[in-house]
Amino acid sequence: MTTNKDIDELIKEYSGKTISELNHIIQNNHHYTNEQINVAKQVIGKKRMDWREKNFETSKKIDEVIRKEKWFDFHVLEFDGYRLTVGGSIDLTYYHKLEVIFEDIFFVSGFFRGWHSDTEKIVFQIPENEIELNGKYEIEQDYQLFTFKTEDFKNDIIIASNNISYNTDTVFYYNRPDLKPNERIADFVKKKNAL
Repeated sequence: MTTNKDIDELIKEYSGKTISELNHIIQNNHHYTNEQINVAKQVIGKKRMDWREKNFETSKKIDEVIRKEKWFDFHVLEFDGYRLTVGGSIDLTYYHKLEVIFEDIFFVSGFFRGWHSDTEKIVFQIPENEIELNGKYEIEQDYQLFTFKTEDFKNDIIIASNNISYNTDTVFYYNRPDLKPNERIADFVKKKNAL
């Protein structure tokens, strides 16, 4: 019989594992005890809850940054198959002031060249009809859906990823001397100048 101390040690050990590693324990149940399988399920549940809460809070903060402006335009800055970076600003000709970074991308439905959003309404969020969209777009479990509301298209931008972050640096699209803190030159400008 397993003691509470043994269970606590197992929870501590399993908390350091990834969801994939914990799923392996559950799927290969003939190699593990019932206690190990139950703890793996419990830890996965906690990790998913923490992950969703973090994503929800981050998406609210991103929307607050966007809605401080009278309007906001966006475009995809970079996508390498794993990481998608969306830049946003009131003037994408010369700079952007927001980067939304999605990592471990599973699905994207959107426009790479750019879109406009009405800041009088919620612009960026975890959609309320997430379960419906998960089914419609066949999103795998453990990916979070995010949407950018568009003003000039019928469809919104939908992104399924495993992690989201953002920064509010001002990123210039031209060479500029004497950069201040939280200012930088866009990578594509640096690459162009290196040629």
